[in-house]
Amino acid sequence: MREDLLPLLACPTNRGDLVLRVDAWQGRHIETGELACPTCARQWCIDRGVPDFIGRPREDRVVPTTRGFARYWARDNSVIASEPAFNDELFRDWLRPIGPERFADRLVVEAG
Repeated sequence: MREDLLPLLACPTNRGDLVLRVDAWQGRHIETGELACPTCARQWCIDRGVPDFIGRPREDRVVPTTRGFARYWARDNSVIASEPAFNDELFRDWLRPIGPERFADRLVVEAG
C-alpha cells in the first residue's frame, strides 16, 4: 500500500478517517502495518501491502470466493499471460458497461 492512498480510504463501519501505523516498508510501499479508526476503535491489518478490511469474522464468505478465483487463475493464466488481445477483451468485459475511456486522466484504485 502506498501512504499517499490514505486520504482515499475510510472506515468501512462509519466512513471516518483512518490512522496509519507502519511496521515495515518495501521501498515506497507499506508492507505491513495497521489502519485504525479513532471513532469506532476498529483496526485492520496491512499484510503484504494489502489492507484487510474483511478480517477473520467474514473468512467463511471469503474462502469460497478466493478458491474459485484461484481455480480460474490456475486454469486460464497461461492464456491470459500469452495473448495481449485476450487481456484487452477480458478487461473490457470486467468494466462493461463503462468503457476504458472513462478512466482517462483519473486515479484508479483496484481494491481486489
